[in-house]
Amino acid sequence: MKRTLLAVALSVAASGASAAPFYLDLGASYGSAVDGVCGANCTGLKDEFLFTYESASTIYDTDASGSISTGDQIVSNAGIAVGPLSENKITGFAPDETFGTESNNGLGSAWEITFSITNWVGTVAVDSSGAIAPTYGNGLLEFYITFDGTTFNNFMDVQLETGSVNGTGTAATGVVDFTNVDSSIYNNLFHSGTASCAGSDGFYDMWLNCGAGSLDEMDIAFLTNFDSNVFYETSFGVNPGTSPLEFTIATDHDGSATFAVPEPGTLSLLGLSLLGMGSLRMRRRKSA
Repeated sequence: MKRTLLAVALSVAASGASAAPFYLDLGASYGSAVDGVCGANCTGLKDEFLFTYESASTIYDTDASGSISTGDQIVSNAGIAVGPLSENKITGFAPDETFGTESNNGLGSAWEITFSITNWVGTVAVDSSGAIAPTYGNGLLEFYITFDGTTFNNFMDVQLETGSVNGTGTAATGVVDFTNVDSSIYNNLFHSGTASCAGSDGFYDMWLNCGAGSLDEMDIAFLTNFDSNVFYETSFGVNPGTSPLEFTIATDHDGSATFAVPEPGTLSLLGLSLLGMGSLRMRRRKSA
């Protein structure tokens, strides 16, 4: 059975915000000719990071219609919740480092960043052409850093609040959160290149000292838009004998992410793009 899956791409220009540079502070030098914001321990200023990831979703035939239809439940997983680090990680930055100026401070050779989404629940809508548009509720996006490919430090989370169809895409909102992350020096891995609060431009420090409930109320907000202009043809797997009947989808994506500082100062994560950019690979799930 074949259907058309709306490609999910997270890219947005938030009201009152513009893309702003950021940098990463590793706390050590991992390059031989580093051009970093805070010396050898940091990356250079970056406008965005690029990544690849895999996703796997199960759609439940909640109305027992025998096919995927509007109102059916979808549960999606992505990143290392689905596949290995090699397929689910940040692959580079823009601007990228150039020969003789290692402004990425060892990304890809000394350390990696990956991420995970587990059991993001939503419902699907199916139009007359068979295109599937998911609408998601609350979810969790977890970011990890690793230096050996086997030990992963969860240094930052994003609490996803909603994801719903809006015009040509699916808008999603959430907030950066450090409540349940691993405690380490890497909580302040990401830094704003333009904003600071209480004397620090580290994301963790902004959340801790200037977040909700503080006098400054400088929450780190998350805002995305799932671009649905691009369509992908895919084969869906079916798990026979399940009740309700289950349909499975597996997809590979490329994407990018940018940060911005809206006025009067709320830091937003814009455009964590789950955009299939030419290397989309659909895999058919085998029946259980």
